Amino acid sequence: MKEKNKKEKPVPKKCVCGKGGIIVKSRFGKMVTCPDPLKCSANLRTMWNSHEESAIVEWNGLVDSYAFRNKT
Repeated sequence: MKEKNKKEKPVPKKCVCGKGGIIVKSRFGKMVTCPDPLKCSANLRTMWNSHEESAIVEWNGLVDSYAFRNKT
């Protein structure tokens, strides 16, 4: 029998403040945000997405782009 390769679920990267991104689920959809927005310098969060995987991919892109833009 052939075995299908299962795609691994994407994992949210750590925010620029060093804390791991959290997934917020609501009737609007799913989003990923920083767990401590008051102390985070970037206060990053994604838009509402219909799928958790797309929210995580958007979050990872936000973290990467913010870190690249503010690299000194």
